Amino acid sequence: MDAVSLNENFQELTDLTVDAPEGEHSAHESLFAIYRDIESRLTADDDDADNLIATQSVVVRSAAMLPARTVRDVLFKLALWRWDAPNIDTPIDEMMPYEAAAFSALNDLVDLTAEAGVLKSGDTRLSAVS
Repeated sequence: MDAVSLNENFQELTDLTVDAPEGEHSAHESLFAIYRDIESRLTADDDDADNLIATQSVVVRSAAMLPARTVRDVLFKLALWRWDAPNIDTPIDEMMPYEAAAFSALNDLVDLTAEAGVLKSGDTRLSAVS
């Protein structure tokens, strides 16, 4: 899928304004999937890399402007933030306080929703206190 097709695909998603019931596929989840798809296609020698990165930025901004209707929507919004935040690839105690707070909130939502797949492979899981 090229950048133009991806742009058209997520534009359809951002036009969605209907409430998705908790646990069902939502526009935010779809935007996250598009972002991850683009991420998996990016390579250093990709002639279309600039367009793909620009598309990722539009995906993140679209999710930011689309109101969350469920806890899962908030999870996928924060997951997009995490995937688009290159400066937080460090342990939580080395993050800026505002980064640590958002990352901790993402971990809390991962625990509440059992959706650990939204984290990057190197992310440290923060255990929920029982």
